[in-house]
Amino acid sequence: LNTVDIIRSNYTTTIGVIGEMRELGDAAPNEHKELLDLATNKIQNLLIYGKEFEKIELANYPKIKYFEDKTLLNSIVEELINSIKSG
Repeated sequence: LNTVDIIRSNYTTTIGVIGEMRELGDAAPNEHKELLDLATNKIQNLLIYGKEFEKIELANYPKIKYFEDKTLLNSIVEELINSIKSG
């Protein structure tokens, strides 16, 4: 997440979109949780997508928004970008 630190030093608002990593096999639940632990305090608008994230107790991550629907996710990302541009 050093890249996120660099981006945060140049911008006031950050948006992160993370999709599931099914290729991790049995390690997937733990790796997804670890990624959320790292990203949750570094990225202001953290959006996640994919069934692997349903295996995690997302109530422990109140700032993160989970999406089951890609169309809705895309729409929210577009809204966030537009609000930043006009802000």
